Amino acid sequence: MFYFVTGSEGCGKSAIIPFLRDRLPHATVVDFDNAVRPYDFTEGWSNEVLEEVVRKHAGPSDVVVVGLTNPEQIAQRLRPEEYRVVVLSVSEQARRSRLRQRGAGRSVAADTEYLAYFQQLAAGGRVLAVIDTSSVGPESVAIQVVGALRARPEDRTSGSDAR
Repeated sequence: MFYFVTGSEGCGKSAIIPFLRDRLPHATVVDFDNAVRPYDFTEGWSNEVLEEVVRKHAGPSDVVVVGLTNPEQIAQRLRPEEYRVVVLSVSEQARRSRLRQRGAGRSVAADTEYLAYFQQLAAGGRVLAVIDTSSVGPESVAIQVVGALRARPEDRTSGSDAR
């Protein structure tokens, strides 16, 4: 099963990766933004990276892909039963502050765009959780992500690695 942890720039995706790796030792945790080559804004970058990540990590173990993924490309590449999504949300004020701290410009994708699309996916059961990261640290967010993965009823009986 592929689990995508996504959201806009500044929501804390990269910051939670080491905590997820610590808490999910039997799952493969992939930094999407650096999986093949660093994020570079070129057309086709995310599709290229998604293809490579799916090719490289397809198999029986759980794969947690963390990064600025394109939800439409995920839906085109994987069957609905092959993936689930956790969305990290952040207030505009917290996002601006975080992006300023790291010297980044304005967000590429607004939370509202992601949330609208993922609300559609949620109707099909593919969104496990929307987690607000505005006022919590990365370790706390990682704990909530792991909780969302563990809360899935089918994982409780299937022996999934994402426990």
